[in-house]
Amino acid sequence: MPKLSLYNHFSPWQEGHYLAFNAASGALALMTAENYATYLQLSKKLANGQGASAEGLDEKEQELLAQLKYGQFVVEDDIPERDKLKLRYRRTRFATNALGLVI
Repeated sequence: MPKLSLYNHFSPWQEGHYLAFNAASGALALMTAENYATYLQLSKKLANGQGASAEGLDEKEQELLAQLKYGQFVVEDDIPERDKLKLRYRRTRFATNALGLVI
């Protein structure tokens, strides 16, 4: 079942647009006011568990959901995001194929 990422940040920008940033994936997107309104509707439906099937979403919400999944603004809840980040950190920390220097 899809859920919103814990690392989403939205900021108003120029002329009614919004900047969307996901700190976990590094994804950055520019959203129109219409898309942001659709995002707010979609986030309520995902919180209520209605986003698990396409039947609970209209066409705009389904299209936006696909785009949000691509940028990892929406993730599947089978593995917690924090665990994914911990794993990525530990892989990087103990990797022997790279050298990191601090001067």
